[in-house]
Amino acid sequence: MTTQPDHGHELIPRPERTPDAVRVALAVVHSTSSREDPAFRPAMDELRAVEADAERAVSA
Repeated sequence: MTTQPDHGHELIPRPERTPDAVRVALAVVHSTSSREDPAFRPAMDELRAVEADAERAVSA
């Protein structure tokens, strides 16, 4: 959670920016028509890799 400027000390929930790799992978997954689409598997692999990196960063 971060604070928005000009709101004093009040915390206003604001989601963190989505990493570019996640946005790209989600766009590819969304544009596929099914799991059999050749682009689906690589995009899911990229999402899993980003998720694993995030878990390592949080637990470090």
